Amino acid sequence: MFFENRRQLLLVLTWLVTIWSCAFFAGLAWGSPNQNCTYVTDISYDDTGQIVNAKQTYECKTPQPKVVEKIVNKDEPEKSLYVPYNVTIEEPVTFNDIVTGLYVLGSLLGANN
Repeated sequence: MFFENRRQLLLVLTWLVTIWSCAFFAGLAWGSPNQNCTYVTDISYDDTGQIVNAKQTYECKTPQPKVVEKIVNKDEPEKSLYVPYNVTIEEPVTFNDIVTGLYVLGSLLGANN
């Protein structure tokens, strides 16, 4: 036999069932729940009523995605997360303000040496 004992066979079967189960449920979880899919059958008849051609297709009608537009007010200053103690909330903090503050701090710390 391919496996030396029954325990190895059960271990391999357990792993196979586990992997298959995870793949199956992942397909259900991340599948397309918003699609409306149906089988459509097209049958062509001749003048006597005999079937000439038959074709079955699987068609899905996916709804259009919703577009959300963010309206930006150009007059309003850009808000920042970095607010030094000497700047009020109404004044926006720019990158140059931060660099200038770090330069001043570095020069103050270096002056003590």
